[in-house]
Amino acid sequence: YKRWRKSIAKYIQPDGSILIVENNTNQSNPSNLASSNKLLGPASTWTLIGPAETYWNGTNNKAPWQSNIYAIAVAPSNSDILYACPETGGIFKTTDKGLTWTCMTINYSINTCTAIAVDPTNPNIVYAGRNNQWIQSNDGGNTWSITEMPWRDVNSISIKPSNPSVIFVATENGLYKRE
Repeated sequence: YKRWRKSIAKYIQPDGSILIVENNTNQSNPSNLASSNKLLGPASTWTLIGPAETYWNGTNNKAPWQSNIYAIAVAPSNSDILYACPETGGIFKTTDKGLTWTCMTINYSINTCTAIAVDPTNPNIVYAGRNNQWIQSNDGGNTWSITEMPWRDVNSISIKPSNPSVIFVATENGLYKRE
């Protein structure tokens, strides 16, 4: 966080908005930026869609603080369906583009997932990762299987669109592939 804050500090405007650089001008000096740059701030079009209420570590106990989302995935075959992984643990799902969210892992001890992906052809097949665990659902999140893996700290999961049986997992130990 501190590295990010230091790198972005020079672009923060007095009103709290952030100057977005959209060209190849000298980015080390904000005063040299072209006037075509846009501001991202109070007048932006971003809207919070949730999940705003999360649960602590796969229980029915609501988390008493903000909901930091560590990973999100939109189902490529149905953009109404999104999955999100909050800091507090669990995996949340919406089927209405974020209007309502449901924790799909209340009965599972799933801590914070750091990556999630949805099969490109079947929105019911979901993969998630955390530390050394591979988490998978084949029924839209109603049930989950959790497998211990040889890797550590999952950063990203990618599924090959033309062949969903090919999956890549980026981890602290390198890149893994399953066919």
